[in-house]
Amino acid sequence: MVLADFEHLNLVAILSTSSLEHFVTIKETVYPKLVHYFYSNLSFQNNHIRSRVLGKDINISFEKFAHLLHLSCEGVDIYNVDLHDFEYPNGESVLTASLLLHDDDNSALVRNEEVKYYTFTAQVLTKIVFYNLLPKSGEYSHAWGSAPLLIYCLLKGIKVNIFKLIIDYMASDHLLISNGTCPLGCLSLAF
Repeated sequence: MVLADFEHLNLVAILSTSSLEHFVTIKETVYPKLVHYFYSNLSFQNNHIRSRVLGKDINISFEKFAHLLHLSCEGVDIYNVDLHDFEYPNGESVLTASLLLHDDDNSALVRNEEVKYYTFTAQVLTKIVFYNLLPKSGEYSHAWGSAPLLIYCLLKGIKVNIFKLIIDYMASDHLLISNGTCPLGCLSLAF
């Protein structure tokens, strides 16, 4: 992703609140077979990521992994939280979040998962979320679960613990999809 292409949307400022400006621009060669080995042997123990690839043991602390990816370990934890469960700052509510995402105060949009009703900036952020942070967590046309909340937080400037979100996602059942593709392949490059 070339952030300069989205200068008019102020994406660098939006993404930098949660230390994402470097992460979304990672461009490295990915070796799918090695990524598959990495995820096949993946485990999390005592704040360490452990795996084994072609006879090589991998053991890296969460802190070191976050550092290699230029991600902060600070911010709110939004894994398994959606727009309706979030504790909003300054007396805001799910209606405030919906207004920010949709630029429309129609309360019927609060439960609407269709991305086509989002503002253009929110649509671009949704694409970033689905391709870079929570791959295969939904179709690009629909956003649910933590995705709309993450987009709201990014737009609002609320710092999210992106590293914890990614680790929780990697450890979840959502990681491997039916065709055997392993999302987040670029993350194994840090090792």
